[in-house]
Amino acid sequence: KHANAQKATISFTCKEKEIKIVYTDNGQGVDIEKTILRKRKNMGIHNIIHRIQSIGGDVFFKSNKGYGFYCQILINI
Repeated sequence: KHANAQKATISFTCKEKEIKIVYTDNGQGVDIEKTILRKRKNMGIHNIIHRIQSIGGDVFFKSNKGYGFYCQILINI
């Protein structure tokens, strides 16, 4: 909705003791550093981080304005 992306991809990989979820899109991207630092306006990103951490997982974001968005979630099972 906010990214104005034309294409988004989600992939799921399950190995013996790990689930890996990767989301990518070709939208407008964001400045991740500024987005994470502004807690009040970006509750969606913070909600994702806290929910993944609460189940013992890790989340990694990569994005730059004008270059889309990448999110990788790793969950130990």
